[in-house]
Amino acid sequence: MENNQRFVLIGLGAFGREIARTLHEHDADLIVMDRDPAAVNMMKSEGFKYTVHIDNLDPSALAKFIKPQDIVILSMGDAFEANILTIEMLKEIGVKSIYCRATRDIQYKILEKMDITEILFPEKQEGRRFALKLLNRDVHFIDEFAPDIYLIEVPIPKELIGKTIRELSIRARYNVNIIGLKSMIKDPGNQKTHTMDYVGFENTVLKKEHSLLVIGKENDLEEMVRDTQ
Repeated sequence: MENNQRFVLIGLGAFGREIARTLHEHDADLIVMDRDPAAVNMMKSEGFKYTVHIDNLDPSALAKFIKPQDIVILSMGDAFEANILTIEMLKEIGVKSIYCRATRDIQYKILEKMDITEILFPEKQEGRRFALKLLNRDVHFIDEFAPDIYLIEVPIPKELIGKTIRELSIRARYNVNIIGLKSMIKDPGNQKTHTMDYVGFENTVLKKEHSLLVIGKENDLEEMVRDTQ
């Protein structure tokens, strides 16, 4: 994270609160704002230091708290007209980094024309991600990184136990990249925990407690899973 980089979040619905909490967990310099005093007070009770009850349609109020170098996230959901007006006021302040939430396709199309940093469309993204999980129930589907590029977790089949990734030449055979080796271990209390190796695992002898984090194209991943089941 860049030093002295400040984030301003406007809109404290469920989506906005999760963004705020994640930034807060990572000790980000953050201001949270909302028109609802109850939402602002709730964040204050959670330990957020800088919370502002604000009318985001008041240009002078925005200018009072927001600087041109701030990264501003608009997560006001269905208040789309307010989003558009707020974007224009932020541009008047000189803000260059603006992220805005869309909840409908038409909103996305409008925001595309407004020259902002990024459009957030969590409902559409999560809907697609859930559908892909349903289609990949035989493996642990993790995420889609780009069109047709997926990250999955693959358990070690019996025929691969006792061998190493280097010996198996999985990358060359299936045109996929193995980015991590996950291990399941038991602590002294017999509770299962997991560790992850991201470097230097190519010569590790594979055990049944291991699984591979693999990234690649859908067809290549399907072929690998099919051959190793």
